[in-house]
Amino acid sequence: MPILILTDSGNPDRSIGAVCRHLEAEGRPLLRLDTRRFPVDTCLSLDEEGRVYWEGAPLLPSAVWHRHTDIGAGVRDRLHPDWADQCCFQAELAFWNAVCELPGLHVDHPYRLRRLPTLVGMLRLARACGLEIPRTLISNDPAQIRSFVAGCRDGTIRKLPHSSSLQIAGGDSGDSGGVRYGRTDMVTAEDLADDDRLRACPLVWQERLLKQREYRVTAVGRGLFSASVDPRGSISGETDWRQDPALVRAFRSDPLPAPAEAAIHRLMDRLDIEFATIDLIRTPDDRIVFLEVNTTSFFDFIEESTGLPISRAVADLLSGQAPTRSGAQVSHRAGAERAECG
Repeated sequence: MPILILTDSGNPDRSIGAVCRHLEAEGRPLLRLDTRRFPVDTCLSLDEEGRVYWEGAPLLPSAVWHRHTDIGAGVRDRLHPDWADQCCFQAELAFWNAVCELPGLHVDHPYRLRRLPTLVGMLRLARACGLEIPRTLISNDPAQIRSFVAGCRDGTIRKLPHSSSLQIAGGDSGDSGGVRYGRTDMVTAEDLADDDRLRACPLVWQERLLKQREYRVTAVGRGLFSASVDPRGSISGETDWRQDPALVRAFRSDPLPAPAEAAIHRLMDRLDIEFATIDLIRTPDDRIVFLEVNTTSFFDFIEESTGLPISRAVADLLSGQAPTRSGAQVSHRAGAERAECG
């Protein structure tokens, strides 16, 4: 049975190649499904028994690795706009109906990802698991925003509620494989001057934390791979390390303090997923502060800088050579999960 990898050819991802090299060296059969090709250039079918067919052949993977999807991209290129949006919508529904029925281990199953907390919910859960969190506001209310900013002693940063929703081709950040995402910026007086601009788009406003180091922890199954970088001295990187290519290449292996590591294990157990990257800050007074969890993120640049065997761990997880966080290789095909994915 092959390992199925869901990809988007329009989103370069060196992490996929790193994992596939391990799997291919072991002789593991792989299938890559470029979601950009569905439905115009490839066919997917699902019958009433939950059997899935790709190009007419039964699709029975041993594992499914969910990386990137852009379902309907070919439709948008070929159909009149009046029809393209509806066709893409129907294609999304059909695609996820089929994928949710696939057997084997999903990293991670759409049902589980859809149950994850919202941004503020994730912060509160992290705090309940023992991690410190920053003061945060999501708002487009000018008065609330100005009051929040006034209360942040060391300044305020702002970012999109979902930074990957804004993608700019041609970026040089190693974190994104050639795509730049909406970045984090310091808030200035000019940013607060215009009520109409503040109302136009709700943003995440967060207290600025002074940094000693920034951590990215990659969770794979029951393993944690911790790396950090010193952002001080970088004009753009001190606010958002992804914007400084030199910082992206400067991560080093750096284990977290035991209490923070234990708290992340508790958080991952509560989230009930197999893969994530967790961003944290170590302040000058050695506090570890949680920022966010990412569920489809790049790790090749961390592996290249640190030598941490992340791609090996992902390959072992997908091939059944490593234990899952839940402790068993299981198929997520229960009726309740199928209903959620429809």
